Amino acid sequence: MSGVHVIGGSKEYKEKLKKLIDKNNARFVKIPAGDGSLYVDSKTGVEYFSTSVNFGGGITVLLDRDGKPLINEDFQSGDLMGL
Repeated sequence: MSGVHVIGGSKEYKEKLKKLIDKNNARFVKIPAGDGSLYVDSKTGVEYFSTSVNFGGGITVLLDRDGKPLINEDFQSGDLMGL
C-alpha cells in the first residue's frame, strides 16, 4: 500500500513515527495492534483501526466518548504537528 509505513509498538515509536513521516512523506503510518493495525493520519492525527481475516476485513475510524474522531495523543500534544 503506497503511502503507508509500518512500525513496531516499542517505546521509541514516536521517534520512528516522526522519522518515517519526514523521510517518506507518508500520509498514514501503520502500527501493529493486537489482531489488527492502528493507522495514524499524519496530517490530521485521526486514528483508524483495521483488521483482516482470510479474504475479508474492514477499517473504521476510532471515536472518543462523544462520538468524535479519536486524535492520536502525539499529534494532539504537538509532537507530530508541522510534519
